[in-house]
Amino acid sequence: MGSRTVTVSSAGKSFNVTGWKVGWALASQPLLDGILAAKQFLTFSGGAPFQPAVAHALRHEGEWVAGLRATLRDNRDRLSAALTRAGLRPFRSEGTYFVCARVEGDAIDYCRELPESVGVAAIPVTAFVDEPGPWRDIVRFAFCKTDSVLDEAIARLTAQHR
Repeated sequence: MGSRTVTVSSAGKSFNVTGWKVGWALASQPLLDGILAAKQFLTFSGGAPFQPAVAHALRHEGEWVAGLRATLRDNRDRLSAALTRAGLRPFRSEGTYFVCARVEGDAIDYCRELPESVGVAAIPVTAFVDEPGPWRDIVRFAFCKTDSVLDEAIARLTAQHR
């Protein structure tokens, strides 16, 4: 599989610095040649000032990344459990800052009512797709929050279903 695998990552996901737009791809040389040929026509300026910081982080910040991973995993698990207690049906989430959950009824209506009724925001997954049909009852919650913000959201979500 190694000769057919491309691994793509970014500083935004690995080091929690969304917006820096510094990323990398690892692949066998023939695949990497194709990636580089295509990329030269897609990006006209990069995050040059951030690249030394990302290089440093890749070499020296493994422990910090492990801690971030553990925190995000805990946040994901706490939010998923809370969504279940609140009567939603969360999907297993990996490699993201989000938990998607199935709701009763229309996701757009649910997301419009949620801030006023509970004080928590979610986004209907239909906002991200061309064909909304199969996604009409699925919402997305972010769990990349401070403990206090996430705890408050969990308390609000579960209070309405006690």
